[in-house]
Parts: sequence; structure tokens; C-alpha cells
Amino acid sequence: MIGPLATVRWLLDRHSPTLDQAVLTDFINQGHFARHLRRMRVLYIERQQALVEAAAKFLPDIMRVPSLDGGLHLIGWLEKKIKQDKLLTAANAVNIELMPTSFFSTQPQNKPSVILGYAPYTPDEIYQSVKALRDAYNKS
Repeated sequence: MIGPLATVRWLLDRHSPTLDQAVLTDFINQGHFARHLRRMRVLYIERQQALVEAAAKFLPDIMRVPSLDGGLHLIGWLEKKIKQDKLLTAANAVNIELMPTSFFSTQPQNKPSVILGYAPYTPDEIYQSVKALRDAYNKS
């Protein structure tokens, strides 16, 4: 197997995109990538803060959403009286995708929680969506 795999690997690697690699090298060496990361870090901190504030304002009796030092998602920890299925149905009704953290665990969850993504949304969109989630949950 080593011989055939080495041949396949050689065939795949012999046409490396040298122009793409050179452009990427210049992009990094000239500091553009570092500037991009700084801009994105500021942007995502603002969006995360909007989600945490909106959840505290509109969902205090439904879930607790603590902030983190980084990332593009937060965990919403459901309050004891909240039924996860009811929350997921309400979210679906207003086109909000919530993913239960239990989907990513082989062990039973002691406390139900959902993953909340915020990266592609403006603070205003986040506030409106969190408010819509609260309204949909309260109607169901």
C-alpha cells in the first residue's frame, strides 16, 4: 500500500497552487491578515455582547447566556421549567436555528442547553431575533 499511496500523493502534490501561495504569503507578511483578525475580533465581540444583552433582557426566564472570551457561538442554558422541545419548536416557527448541545454528546445532559450562533448577524438583527424567539415561545 505504501507504494501506490506515495504515487497518489506525489500526483496530488505536484501541482501546488504557487501563485495562490505567493499571494497568501504576501497578504500575511504585509500585515493584512493580522489587521483582518483584529477587525473581526472587534466585530464578533460586539455581536456576542449584543446576544448576551438581548438574552438578559428578553429571555431571563427562558435561558441564561453567559459570555465567553472568544468564539462565534454561545451556549444558552435553559432554566429548569423550560421544555427544550417547546423552545426548539418556537425557534423554528420564527426561522431561528437552535442546536441542542445534546446532539454533540454521547452522555445524557444534566442541564438542557442550546447553541446560539451570532457571527453573521448585526446587533440589531440579534436583538430582533431574540425578541422574536421570546414572543414565539410565549405564544406556544
